[in-house]
Amino acid sequence: MPEDGTGLYLDATLPDSARLACSMRAFVPDDVEMVFCDEGYTFDVLVSPGASVAELIIEVNAQP
Repeated sequence: MPEDGTGLYLDATLPDSARLACSMRAFVPDDVEMVFCDEGYTFDVLVSPGASVAELIIEVNAQP
């Protein structure tokens, strides 16, 4: 986690990372934007309140 507490980095598979992102989304206020991305920022998708792991993975796979 960076010093400013605005991110969380982990070394995990896409499904495991997406699962954690969706779980964390439940603790983040709806009006706060939450972005799911990889280390190289080759994809970035918004994690909407109530998003499912499957929806998040579909959005990641749809990135160019």
